[in-house]
Amino acid sequence: MDINEYFSEIKKKTLEAYEIAKKARSLSLDPVNDVEIPISEDMAERVVNLLSTVDPIIKEINLPEKIREIEKTYKPLSFSTILKISEYVAEQIYNKTKDKIRAIELGLRAGFAYHTLGVVAAPTEGIIKVIAKKRMDGKEYISVFYAGPVRSAGGTPQAFSVVIADFLRRKFGYEKYDPTEDEIQRYIIEIYDYKRAAHLQYTPKNEEINFTIKNLPIEVNGEPTEKIEVSAYKDLPRVETNYIRGGAVLVIAEGICQKAKKIWKELSKIAKDFNLEDWSWLDELKKLQEKLHGGSSDSSDIVKPNKKYLEQLTAGRPIFSLPSAKGGFRLRMGKSRTNGHEASSIHPAAAILTYNFLAWGTQFVVERPGKASAVTFSDTIEPPVVKLKDGSIIKVKDEKKAKELIEKNLVEKILFLGDILFTYGDFLDNGHPLVPLGYCEEWWILEFEKNAKEKVNGFEVVFDMFKPRKLFEIKNLEKLSEYLDIDKNTLENYIRDPLKNKPDFINALKISILLNVPLHPEYIYFWKDISSQDFIYLLNYLKEKAKVSYKEIKINGENYKIADKIEIEYDDKIKNILEEILIEHKLENNKIIIEYPNSAALYIQLGYFEKVPELNNEKNGYELINKISKVIIRDKVGTYIGVRMGRPEKAKIRELKGSIMVLFPVGEEGGRMRNLLESMKYQKIVSDLKTYYCPNCKIYVPYKKCIFCNSETKLLKTEDGKEHKKYAIQISKYIEAALKNLGLDPSQLPKIIKGPEGLSSRNKQPERLEKGILRAKYGIFVFRDGTVRFDAIEVPITYFKPKDLVYTPIEKLKELGYTHDIYGNPLESEDQILELKPQDIILPTIGPLKKGGKLKKDGFLISLINTAKFIDEELERLYKMNKYYNVKRPEDLLGHLLIVLAPHTSAGTVGRIIGFSRTQALLMHPMMHAAIRRNCDGDEGTVLLLLDALLNFSREYLPDKRGGTMDAPLTITIKVKGMEIDDEVQKFDTVWNYPLELYEAALQYKPPESVKIQIFKERIDTPLEYINWGFMHDINSISENGNKVSAYKSLGEMLEKLNFELKLAKLLRSVDPNTVASLVINLHFARDIKGNLRKFSEQEFRCIKCNKRFRRPPLSGKCDRCGGRIVMTVHYGSVVKYLEPSLWLAEKLKLDEYTSSSLKALKMKIDQTFGNQSKEKQIKDFFNL
Repeated sequence: MDINEYFSEIKKKTLEAYEIAKKARSLSLDPVNDVEIPISEDMAERVVNLLSTVDPIIKEINLPEKIREIEKTYKPLSFSTILKISEYVAEQIYNKTKDKIRAIELGLRAGFAYHTLGVVAAPTEGIIKVIAKKRMDGKEYISVFYAGPVRSAGGTPQAFSVVIADFLRRKFGYEKYDPTEDEIQRYIIEIYDYKRAAHLQYTPKNEEINFTIKNLPIEVNGEPTEKIEVSAYKDLPRVETNYIRGGAVLVIAEGICQKAKKIWKELSKIAKDFNLEDWSWLDELKKLQEKLHGGSSDSSDIVKPNKKYLEQLTAGRPIFSLPSAKGGFRLRMGKSRTNGHEASSIHPAAAILTYNFLAWGTQFVVERPGKASAVTFSDTIEPPVVKLKDGSIIKVKDEKKAKELIEKNLVEKILFLGDILFTYGDFLDNGHPLVPLGYCEEWWILEFEKNAKEKVNGFEVVFDMFKPRKLFEIKNLEKLSEYLDIDKNTLENYIRDPLKNKPDFINALKISILLNVPLHPEYIYFWKDISSQDFIYLLNYLKEKAKVSYKEIKINGENYKIADKIEIEYDDKIKNILEEILIEHKLENNKIIIEYPNSAALYIQLGYFEKVPELNNEKNGYELINKISKVIIRDKVGTYIGVRMGRPEKAKIRELKGSIMVLFPVGEEGGRMRNLLESMKYQKIVSDLKTYYCPNCKIYVPYKKCIFCNSETKLLKTEDGKEHKKYAIQISKYIEAALKNLGLDPSQLPKIIKGPEGLSSRNKQPERLEKGILRAKYGIFVFRDGTVRFDAIEVPITYFKPKDLVYTPIEKLKELGYTHDIYGNPLESEDQILELKPQDIILPTIGPLKKGGKLKKDGFLISLINTAKFIDEELERLYKMNKYYNVKRPEDLLGHLLIVLAPHTSAGTVGRIIGFSRTQALLMHPMMHAAIRRNCDGDEGTVLLLLDALLNFSREYLPDKRGGTMDAPLTITIKVKGMEIDDEVQKFDTVWNYPLELYEAALQYKPPESVKIQIFKERIDTPLEYINWGFMHDINSISENGNKVSAYKSLGEMLEKLNFELKLAKLLRSVDPNTVASLVINLHFARDIKGNLRKFSEQEFRCIKCNKRFRRPPLSGKCDRCGGRIVMTVHYGSVVKYLEPSLWLAEKLKLDEYTSSSLKALKMKIDQTFGNQSKEKQIKDFFNL
C-alpha cells in the first residue's frame, strides 16, 4: 500500500462512519439532527471551522481560498502570510458590516488561528473581545482582552497576536495606547501577584515589564482569571477590574518578554513592508534583557552544571543525578525507534536497578538539552555499571541480570546509570549548543571507515545518511580483510551493524594499530572522571604491586603484550580509582582481580605500567592517558546529564469529577453519590433543563423527540429568550421509558448510573437517558461533550516490529498495508522492522478500569472494547441500526479509526489503530503528535473512537464558561500534512546515520546548525515527506522489554515512596542523600505544610450525606438541604502529615541549619494554632536509613 492509497483508505473509512452517524442523527434523538464535527481538508478549512464557532460571518468571505492564494505568494505560516490573512479578513468584515471593531477582532482572531494551525482554542477562547478606549487626549486606542486559554497558543503566537492587533489598529486609524505610570506599575505588580498564585514559565524583571508596557501600541487587557485581587494599584480609571488578569499576564510575560528576540528576528525582515518599523523596540528589549540576565555564550559557560531542573521537585519522585554529576546518565546522540521530539531513550536495565521508578512514558525532567522528556528504552546503548556487595564491578547488560541483582539485594552502589539517548533534532529545536559526547560505536565506525579508506587503496564504505548501514555499498572489502588479517565476513558485520557486532580485543587492537584509529569504546574507560593525581597514583601503584600474566602477539612486525589477568594487592584508594574509571573487576583473597579482556585493555592503555608521565597542568586522567598508551584513546565520558523524575506515566479512561456516566442531571435528589437511581426514591427531580413541549403527552420534556411517545416536540423559550427553565420530571417514569426504548427489562437496569447535579451548558441540554443506561452497563464514563475519552502519555515511534505488539497477527498487519519490511523483504517474521505510517497508532493495554482502580494488564483495552460494545448497542437498541464494531476480541479493533486530540486543542486528527503495546504509552508517529500541537516531553494525548464522536458529540453539551470549547473536536483533519502541523517537528532529523562532523563539532561546542544533517522541514511537500525517516538504535521488543509501571504508582502512601527515593539516593553515585532530603523538605513538604495551614483557616465545610459545601456551617450543625452532618474539609492531620517525617529526617541526616530551623519555626506556628498535639510516632519505621 503506497502512501496515497493509505490516505485514500483513511478518507474512505472516515466518510463511511460519517454516513452511519448522519443516518442516526437524523432520527432527532440528539440535540442536532446532523453530525456536528465538520471535516477540514486542510489548515485553511480548519481555521474557518474554528472561527465560525465565534462568528458565523467568517464563512461568508471565501477565507479558505484566500488563505491558499496568500500562501502561494508568501511562505506558509510566515509572519507576512499571517498579517495578510488578518488584513483580508478585517477588510472583508468591514465591507460587510462597517464595524471597525468587529473587523479588527475577527482579523486578529483569524491571524491568530492561522498562526496556531487552526487547532488550539486560544483564538476563540483566549481572546475575549476587542474594544476602543479613550486616550488621555480623548483620542481612541485599541484594547485587546485576553483570557487564560491564550496559554494554549504558546509564547510566540501570543506575542505576535499583539503585533497583528497593532497592524490592524494602524489600518483602521486608531491611536497608540498611552499607559499612565500607575497602569505600568499595575502590570508589574500583577505579574508578580500572578506568579504567586499560578505558574509562569518566564518571569520578567521590573525593568523589562516597564520598558515593554511603555512601548506597547496596544493595551493588553483581560478578564479576571484568579479570585485574587492585585496587591496594589487598585481602582485605576482605565482598568476594569482589581482582580488578576491571567490572560494579560501570560501575553506580556510568556509572550512578548520571553519571545522578544525570536519575534524581532523574523519581524525585522518584513517590518518595512507592513509599516511596523516601530516594533524595533523589541531589539532594545532584547539588549536590556541581555544586560539584566547576562548574555554570554562562551562555550565555557555552556556546560556548567544547571540546577534549574531541580525546581518544583515532588517527594517520592527520585532524583537520578544531580547537575552534571559523575555516574549519572551519559549523553549519547542518536535515534532510537522511540526517541526524538523531546523523548529520550535509556537502557532497560537502568530502570530496574533504580527500583523501577522509570517506565515507558514516565516523564524525565532534564538538565539539558530541553526541559523534560518522555522515557523510552533502547538496548543497544551503554548499559549501567554497578558495584556489588562482594566488591565486584560489573556492567549490567540485560534486564534479567538487573532483576536478579535487585531481588537478591546484591547491589552496593550504582556507579553509572548508562546512556541517555537524545537526537540531534532535540538540540537543534532547543537551540542548545552541541556538547562533547562520550566515545561510542557509531563514532568509532566512522573513524574506522575514514582511516581504512586512506590506508587501503580501493577500499571504501559509501556513507549515506539516508540508508540503513545494512544497505551501504562496500568496495574492495577483501583488500581490507587482507591488510588487517581479519575475516572478511567479520569486518562486514562490524560495518553493517556496529552496535551489535563489536570486535574482540585482539581485532580491536589490530584495527587501532594498523589504521591509526582510537581503540574501540568497548575497551576504554572513564579516564576523565579521575584527577591527574589519582591517575599518577594508580600508575605508580600498578607498576610496583600489580602481578600481570600476559602473552605476546605480533602486529605489523611489532610485539604487543596481551594481559590475560592482572592481580593487584588490595588498597582502598586504588579500589576507588578503579571504580571511578568503571573497569570491571572482582575481589579474591584480598586482591583485586582484573580479567581478560579488561586486563589486556588496561595494560595496553597504561603502557604496560612502564612509564609514569610528568604532571604539568593536566586536570584529569584523560589528559594524561595518551602520553603512555600504546594506542589512541578517546574520552569515553563526554557529558553527564542531570535528571529527576517528573510525572508518572498513565493510560486510562477519562472520568469527570464524580465519575459521570450520563449528561443528565440527578439534582439534589441524587445524593452524595450523584446516582440517578438514588433520585428515584423522590419520584421526581427538579432541575434547570432545556424546555420542549410534547403536544401528545402534554408535558415538558428536555428532548427534541419525546422519550415517552417518540413524537416530535416543540422548543419553548422564556420571556427573556432563554431555552431552558427549572421544572420537575418524573425520574422513575423516564427510566422506565428509557428501558422500554432500549428493549431492556427492569432487571437489566444497572445499580449505579451517575450524573451531574446540574448541567453547565448554555441551554441546559441533557443527553438521552438511554445512553447513560448503556454506558453504565459497560462501566464506562462520559466526558463533558458526550464522548468517551481515553488519555495516555505520548511517546513517538517511527519504526516497529510485529513483536512490539500484542493481539496483532502478522496477517492482519499485511491487510493494513504492512507487506514488506524496511529492507524490502516480504513480512513473515515477528522480528522484521516496519516503518510506521504517519496516522497509524499503537494503543496501550495497561491501565485501570476506573479512577483510583488497580492497574490491569489489559485495563485500558477492556475499557476501549467496552466503549465499542456500547456504541454497537447504542446503534442497535436506540437508533435501530446495525452494529458497527462487532468487537469480540482485541484484534477486532484493528483498522478502526480514532480521533486524536490534546487537552488544549479544539481540533482533532483521524488516526488508525494498528495494534497494542504492553505499556501505558500512546505510541504515534512524530507527525501525529505535532498535528495536535504536542511534543513528547511528558504530555498526554487523548483518543476517542471516531464513531463515538460523530454519534454522541454535541456543542450543546459544552460548558458555558471560559475554556468550554477546549478539548473538544470542533473539527477534524483526515490527512496530516507536514506544513500544517506544529513546527517543532520540522527539526526532527530524518536520517539513518550521523556524520563524523557531528561528533567533531560537539567537541568544540558548536551550534547544531553548523553540522549539515537533514531535518523534516527539508522533506515537506516532497516524495519523502512520510517515509524513510530512519533510526539507529533498536530494542528487542517494546512489549517485552523496559519497565511498564513506575514504582511511584505501585508503592503506597507518600512516606513509602519517599523511603524508596532516599534508599535509591544512597544507592546512586550520582546523588547525595542529604541534598535530596533537603530539596524534598524545602521544595515540597514545607510548602505543603504552609499551604495546608493557610487552607485550614480558609476552609469550606461539607455535608457528609449530600456533599453540599458551606463557606460557614449552619448554626444547627446540620445540612439545610438534607439534614446531614457537617464536617470540615481540612483537618489537623492533613496539615501536619509531613511535619514529623521532615523533623526526623533533618535530625537523622544532620541537614543544614536553614532547613532544620525552618522546620522548627513551622512546628512552633502549628502548635500555636492547634496546641501541642504531637504524638510519639515511630517515624523510623518509614525509612531504612
